[in-house]
Amino acid sequence: MTGVQTRALPIWYNEDIQLSYSRRINRPSVGSLNPFKDFTDTMNVRQGNPYLKPEYINSFELGYSKTMNKISITATIYYKHSDNLISYFRIFDAETGKSLLTWENYSSSDNYGAEGTFRYDFGRIGNILWSFNVYDNKINANNLQTDLQSSSVNFNTRLTGNFKLAKY
Repeated sequence: MTGVQTRALPIWYNEDIQLSYSRRINRPSVGSLNPFKDFTDTMNVRQGNPYLKPEYINSFELGYSKTMNKISITATIYYKHSDNLISYFRIFDAETGKSLLTWENYSSSDNYGAEGTFRYDFGRIGNILWSFNVYDNKINANNLQTDLQSSSVNFNTRLTGNFKLAKY
């Protein structure tokens, strides 16, 4: 008997590449729109801004994931641009030493970075997961004050272990 032999990848092996784009709208919350002052802390008065506009967000991501036996790895690079960024804005009065904390639309923000995860499965015993994210955040608020900008590089990481201590 003759035939064609085929070879399939084992079920425990998987590899994916993903490219995505999304456009979202973030509308102001009721609290951020409320024009009445909150004097709970008289040194830091809070007040909403009824003139806030919606924030528009464009996101691009390129991701890769691979699973082999007991190991899975994911890596993603991303870019996010926001117009009319909704954020807190503090106005400080040097004469009284008091400040007004309100909401404003900043011109824009740009974030780009990379994130990833590594997971190792110990079978019935448990697993370990390590994740990280590193990104650059740039905010442009020239619409509120000339040359009001910020830029920061941020990094965070997490290591989590899940282990069973007893048999069930």
